[in-house]
Amino acid sequence: MGKNNRLGQASKVSEHFKMYKDGKTWVFAGLAMLSLGIGLANPAKDVHADENTPPVTNAASVNSSADSKEEVSAVSGTSSEADVNSSADPATKTAVSSEATSSVSESATVSSATEKSSASSSTAPSATAQSSASNFAAPSATVQSSAASNSVATVSDAVSSGTANKKADANVTNLVNPTSTELNNTKSEAESTYLATGQAQVVTATKATVPIDTTSQSYKNGYAQASYDIVEKKGLASTANNVGVAGSITLVPGGYTTLRNLYGLGKVYEAGRIANGVDTSKDVHLDISPETVGNSVLLPYPQVHVDISKITKTDIPYGIDISDPKAWWVDSVDVDNNFLGFGGTDNAPDHLDDVNYQAGYQAYIKLWAKAQDAYFEALGAGLKDNLALYANSIAYNKDAVSGSNMPADVLGIASNAFNSALASNDKKNIWTIYQNAATAAMKTVQDVNSPNYVAGDANSNAVKAISDTLWQLNQAFAAYIPMFQPAIQSYMEKAILGNPVSLGGQNDWDVQFLNDGTTFADITYTIMNGYAYQDLGALATQIGDVPFASIFFSQYITNIYTSIRNTIERADYIAGIDGENDYLHDLLQNKTAFDPSTSLTNLKTTIVEGKDLLSDHNGGKLALFTDNHDAKDTTKLAHDGFYMTTATYLNNSTENIKQAAFQAAISGKTQDVSQFLLTKTNTMVKNLNSAGKSQSATVVLDNKGNEYSDYSDNLTDTNALIKSVYDAEYQAVQKAMADYKADPTTAGKKSYKIVYTQYSDN
Repeated sequence: MGKNNRLGQASKVSEHFKMYKDGKTWVFAGLAMLSLGIGLANPAKDVHADENTPPVTNAASVNSSADSKEEVSAVSGTSSEADVNSSADPATKTAVSSEATSSVSESATVSSATEKSSASSSTAPSATAQSSASNFAAPSATVQSSAASNSVATVSDAVSSGTANKKADANVTNLVNPTSTELNNTKSEAESTYLATGQAQVVTATKATVPIDTTSQSYKNGYAQASYDIVEKKGLASTANNVGVAGSITLVPGGYTTLRNLYGLGKVYEAGRIANGVDTSKDVHLDISPETVGNSVLLPYPQVHVDISKITKTDIPYGIDISDPKAWWVDSVDVDNNFLGFGGTDNAPDHLDDVNYQAGYQAYIKLWAKAQDAYFEALGAGLKDNLALYANSIAYNKDAVSGSNMPADVLGIASNAFNSALASNDKKNIWTIYQNAATAAMKTVQDVNSPNYVAGDANSNAVKAISDTLWQLNQAFAAYIPMFQPAIQSYMEKAILGNPVSLGGQNDWDVQFLNDGTTFADITYTIMNGYAYQDLGALATQIGDVPFASIFFSQYITNIYTSIRNTIERADYIAGIDGENDYLHDLLQNKTAFDPSTSLTNLKTTIVEGKDLLSDHNGGKLALFTDNHDAKDTTKLAHDGFYMTTATYLNNSTENIKQAAFQAAISGKTQDVSQFLLTKTNTMVKNLNSAGKSQSATVVLDNKGNEYSDYSDNLTDTNALIKSVYDAEYQAVQKAMADYKADPTTAGKKSYKIVYTQYSDN
């Protein structure tokens, strides 16, 4: 099924896989009931659910190009058809292609939570404890295969006796409620056994029909356990010191405590988002292992540089299988089976086989995830309302180019944080934006008319777990954003505002901001070259209890990165377009807005010679991307820098574009703007990558110096602008000449003003 489809109740599903020998050729045939994933060679395709499908008879057939044929029929409460054609290929021994479509009736009972919790933050939930609600919403479960109830399968008598005997001799493996991983592993093992022994293998996967009772005490206990795990900082919700060992012993002053496993907790959050049907297409689709993210107790930072291209890509974010209860657990320690049997109260792993308990646990995680989505939505709105404030809080670093390292000043983490007592007023105001976002999200949680409503008062675990998480996220962002945003913001300003493609307008900005590092992990390990520790050097691998490498892959960081990236783009776009408009105005007047005594004709030469002494409107130095700049000058840099980008590429010739149009018009030549049009080859620059190698300004290189993105095909809008400027001057001169020819007197001498229309940003 599609990754965002949900089923309210689990249903019985059977799947069979068989291998047999027909003549001299080995054949693998999948016997499919209800369109469950077929075959080992090819994975099953997504099957999308269709609500309110009336009960009909279900039929499935399997055809093989070998001499033997098998037919499977099934009676079900849903409609489903599957046609599978399998052909034996002597070269490959096994080849299976399959197509499956299915429509499944979806049924879920959703009840509102009405009772308040009597559990406190210090009391562990138990089988006798009162739950925070009487009727909780049943969790949605996305099953990796089609689902239906009461399916019965029979094998037709038309099967040849030889094949039937092989089936009787087959080794049968029965799986009940397997996860996608367990099913795939079993299929792989069956294939290996078959190839080694020649014995037919049959794998049967059954998802038993187990209705969820949302009124049961077990369901309520699972719901309560999820919030308890978060409030009590269990497992993935634990915290640690960023510059200490074991989260408690501070080796240097200035320690700062955050969530220890922002990556792991983010995966639980992502499981809730997937189940809630949120669009996760832009999230991290990588199969991350502990070794990849440096998740080590003794050496938490072994992976400073990760080759992200070698990490396995996944269809679902992080390869999460939300049909597996383990994907939802905040605390995965099985206390009934820990060292010497000690550990106190039980938790989710102790109830692995209790579907009601797990359903309750998942129901809370879904609500918890929705509240966090509300937080990020409110944060995005708050940042949008404070564009200049936010953008002008980060200094510009001219060395932030592709292939460079992202600095991680661990020792300065506390003093540089937004919520530090030493923070500037601008940083404190930004901290207020984050706090306001958490407050706004909590209002929806406590609003009975909101889809985010969670039953319970402010001190109940159900509500407190959400407020605690939002506080912890703000605490983490306050520390990590000042550490990592400067490199990201500086890179984007230099690479994107310096790209001639950006002269084409908003859409041409968008394509770059959305593509140059879709996630924080992408831009860190694909465009940038990982990160480097300032001050600590090699000792950084010995200090701190937070594995920084894992932070880059966290869904939380991916979300905040997207919000910040959008904010930077909007702030820079508004300032940058003003700079472009100023240049177009100056072009018509042949003087600079920065220094009226300098003609526009000489502007490009002045900059190329390194005499970047032109003054801005306020008499200050012109801000260029080749220099470092203070945080307060970020939007000034966007304006001035984009002014110079326009000057550089609108006059991409030894002759001024306006003068060229003028000379062509008075000489009677046809309009020819070709020498000014931009291409990939005539926009070569240096200093856009750490190696200092020459590259087209329309091209982005990765950290290995290879071409990551080529935007030269997006120069159409920019070249249209260049042509319009040339044509405007040419036509104005022609019109003036025609008027004078018609009336060669003083009255016939007319001046035509070329106007460049400026549109407001909305």
